[in-house]
Amino acid sequence: MSDIEKFFDDNPVFGSVLVVVCIVFLVGIIWIGRSFTPKNGEVLTPQNWQIMNSRKAYTQELDGLFKGAYELSLVLNTGQPDPIQGQIVSDAVKESIEGDGHSALHEQRTALSNAAVAVRSWSQGAMPYEDAQIVMSDTVRFLQAAVIE
Repeated sequence: MSDIEKFFDDNPVFGSVLVVVCIVFLVGIIWIGRSFTPKNGEVLTPQNWQIMNSRKAYTQELDGLFKGAYELSLVLNTGQPDPIQGQIVSDAVKESIEGDGHSALHEQRTALSNAAVAVRSWSQGAMPYEDAQIVMSDTVRFLQAAVIE
């Protein structure tokens, strides 16, 4: 009889505990695997994995662009030009879209930057309200067109 057999014969509870721990471990591995497996059950290729990650980054950045557009629209919808508020909000929006973003959203970032300039110009009295409103509306439509299902 080997030492391992002797150990399990002397400690029968240890063997049962080891079996339970192994079963719990396997169930945990199955649960983790199912949470990372796509709904249709197909195996992801490296290219599909990259597309999935890129799509997630795209939607997160697009959400941020919508948030910036919303903040600009709040300034514009006050109806009263406030150069301080216009400058602070437009600077914050432009700062949030600076840097490297998803390359597919380059045009949307440019449109939002143009909207920030228009809102700032309106708030400083350098652009009519209607013109700033048109730029803002076009930007929102442009962002909505970028939404993917």
